Amino acid sequence: MSNTRLLAALSVAAVGVSAFASGVCAPQAKTTPFLGANFINFEGYKYGGMLPVGAEKNPDALRILIRAANSLGQMRDNQYQADPKVGGYYLVLGDTSLAMRIDGDGTWNGQKAHVVLDWDYGTPGIRLDVSTDGGKTHQIQVAANNLAWDEKSPGVYSGPAQTSAQERLALAYLMPSEAMLEVRDGLLSAKASKAGAPKPRAKTKA
Repeated sequence: MSNTRLLAALSVAAVGVSAFASGVCAPQAKTTPFLGANFINFEGYKYGGMLPVGAEKNPDALRILIRAANSLGQMRDNQYQADPKVGGYYLVLGDTSLAMRIDGDGTWNGQKAHVVLDWDYGTPGIRLDVSTDGGKTHQIQVAANNLAWDEKSPGVYSGPAQTSAQERLALAYLMPSEAMLEVRDGLLSAKASKAGAPKPRAKTKA
């Protein structure tokens, strides 16, 4: 199993619990200090932003996190926010990846469908656009913060939602992108392990 898949496997339970326990609401203020404009040097690169202070003290988990962020497109440099007075450019993990999209064909409730899913962790918000019958039929579900509604076409209101905002936002919080952010924010206590490792043998009495 790749490190990226391992990270997602280790994190998905924590993500689900975090999302539903918090009512799938906007991220709460962080109590753990983060690096901000400061940075750490790790394996030849500088990392800063929302990484917690002391992240380098958990190198195994940080190494997997970096690889996962890179493979998910959630690693960027801070060229637009860099402050030369405190060291200039560094890499950030997930800080600039708040809005995302999935756009593809598949099956929805047994029918061939085209699905466009947009979500934003900053608001938080989500728009799920499912078109069937060759694009003739659209089902568009939207949620932002604690509000939810349906649309005829993107941006055109059609009526009140039949499901809650929390239920709709849960989909965004169960994405691999959020798993990466959850591990980043809890990096100081995260643990890395190898899938398929043999379990310790039970002790037997002589």
